Amino acid sequence: MAVAAFTDGRVYVGSLDLSGQSNSVSLDLSAAELDASTVKDAWDVAVLGRKTAMLDVQGFWAAGTGYPDDLFDLLGTRNVVQTVAPDGSDGSVAYSYQGMVPKYSLGAPAGELIKFTAGGKLDVSRAIRGTVLHDDTATRSSTGNGTGRQLGAVGATQSVYGALHLVGATGTATLQAIVQSDDNSGFTSATDRITFSTSTAATPTSQWSSAAGAITDDYWRVRYVVGGTGTLTFVCVVGIC
Repeated sequence: MAVAAFTDGRVYVGSLDLSGQSNSVSLDLSAAELDASTVKDAWDVAVLGRKTAMLDVQGFWAAGTGYPDDLFDLLGTRNVVQTVAPDGSDGSVAYSYQGMVPKYSLGAPAGELIKFTAGGKLDVSRAIRGTVLHDDTATRSSTGNGTGRQLGAVGATQSVYGALHLVGATGTATLQAIVQSDDNSGFTSATDRITFSTSTAATPTSQWSSAAGAITDDYWRVRYVVGGTGTLTFVCVVGIC
């Protein structure tokens, strides 16, 4: 297994793509370690508790639509979809969850570049390790399908999760993204599993949804239904947990 440099990563918070302004990204996934030791124990006894995810992003501050200062509007907001992708390309691994934005700060010494720091924390559902089924390098203006990937079946005690970030739109374009599955790579009998709400250029957004197993299909793709006129830039991550 080859080591990897963090050179083409992505970080999304809601509808913001912070990748071009961030120079440090850290995602901490952890489980609480609970002390269950008693007076009879000669050694510590620990029990694992609840899991959580925390995001820390630092970078170069800028104001304007789609830039880091838009984090101000998300401060204190819950259920914001957050995604980190060490390699943001289609088919690569990504980590996503729904969480709050509890921290946003900015500043710099005199004469230096203004920096920002922002934090995210899981507050609902769970984190997923998924696959990017549509990346931000493809701009869409008409309806179509993403590349199918063999992600595997969904067990009876599992669910398939989807994270969607609409990070750019022009004109009157609208987007409805649909996660589909099939038992073959040609998707000859595709079934809709997750249907995200329609998003518009006027209200870029992020969404989170899931579908419970069992699902025996093992191939997955994103279908994007585009309405209106204009272009759309979006990211969709799908994971089975």
